[in-house]
Amino acid sequence: MRPRDIRLKSPHTRALVPWLFFSFASALLIGNYFHFSWLLALFIGLNIGAFLLYGLDKMIAGTGSQRIPERILWLSAFLGGSIGAVTGMYLFRHKTKKTSFQLVLAILVLVQIALVVLYLKYHTSILTQ
Repeated sequence: MRPRDIRLKSPHTRALVPWLFFSFASALLIGNYFHFSWLLALFIGLNIGAFLLYGLDKMIAGTGSQRIPERILWLSAFLGGSIGAVTGMYLFRHKTKKTSFQLVLAILVLVQIALVVLYLKYHTSILTQ
């Protein structure tokens, strides 16, 4: 298969690949520019990426084009972009009336918070550095 034959056909792939690329690229730039640790830079990059993903889906919503699947929006929140996802949801007023979406997002955020608390509890060396 030649490289030009590779196309992002699935809506999941078309949303996930650019989000991951942008998140990691911005994390790399933020980490190098501000001299943050790679974990903090990745966290910031994932949140910026999730924020922009929600804004992009809101922009696409009125055009009739194929939307970003909710699974990808939830995944962006769960993989570290929950602050950006919630901020984007309310700033862009995107999916704020869809209770089922908000419920799943809230559960994902709570699970993410619980995982971070557990991680910090058992790896206290992060707090002492």
